[in-house]
Amino acid sequence: MLGDPLCPECYDYTAHVVWQWHAPELWRRTAIALQRDLAHRCGISVAQFKERCTIAYSKVVEFQARGVVHLHVPIRLDGPDGTDGDQPDLQLATADLEDAVLAAAARVRLQSAPLTEGQVYELRWGAQVDCRTVTETADRDSKRRGHVVHPEQIGAYLAKYLTKATEGFGLPATVRSAGHARLAGASAHAVRIIETAQQLAAVSDDYALLMSHLGTLAYRGHPITKSRAYSVTFGQLRRARRRWRREPGSGLAPDPDVRKLLDDDPDVPEGFELVSSWEFLGQGYLDLDQAAAAVRSATGSRARRRAHGGSSKGNEGRKE
Repeated sequence: MLGDPLCPECYDYTAHVVWQWHAPELWRRTAIALQRDLAHRCGISVAQFKERCTIAYSKVVEFQARGVVHLHVPIRLDGPDGTDGDQPDLQLATADLEDAVLAAAARVRLQSAPLTEGQVYELRWGAQVDCRTVTETADRDSKRRGHVVHPEQIGAYLAKYLTKATEGFGLPATVRSAGHARLAGASAHAVRIIETAQQLAAVSDDYALLMSHLGTLAYRGHPITKSRAYSVTFGQLRRARRRWRREPGSGLAPDPDVRKLLDDDPDVPEGFELVSSWEFLGQGYLDLDQAAAAVRSATGSRARRRAHGGSSKGNEGRKE
């Protein structure tokens, strides 16, 4: 089967899971290394670079057939005020950005959290790092074969891989264990990955949270993330969609700027202020009296069940 190892017994499933688990941190360090490299190319400090330039990006995660995540990251250099401000006043060309990306990807290393016997993996990106220049002057029909591609091609490409999730491995939305995945019809390769994740979670505190990420084959990041100023937010898109459905004949342009569309969003009536704030008050019973009442109610319920046939023991066994 495509993506399955030719020799399952030779495949290093532990390294597979460890790499998946640390991939978000590896990307974070790569973004930091990219900023430092660009600052060095400009002959200024990182602090000075931040004052004059912003690295904007959107990161989309693709699950390859072998179950390892693969990243697609459009990267743009903006001025300090983002897309609405001036361009950065630095002598940086597109080729400089591409060279910096390749250098950062080749240089960054990450030591994994140690395993039970003290074993540590040195994690890095693979050798297949491909940079393409995105420009509106590119041919839309180049099928991404050239070094220069059109923005619409990139948008379609990312949308395609954003919809590729772990369902292709036969996994349900929620995976509780390797046995659960096997019964759901998951591939043998995916089951082995989940088994390895369970084993690491059971023997190492550093990997205990793997049990919450079995359904994503040990990857703990989000399928799509972006820097703060890269584009509009999903919240803005949802509000714009609600308004468009509410006012389909409002006379807006076919492709309006979402930020301008929301400038006069009537969701909040005039004279009102929308406050979105949550405060955690606690969990469980709020006071001892409520807890005591719950215990009395449970005890009385068990006593009544015993009096009507002794079925309490069976019920408690099923709860355990």
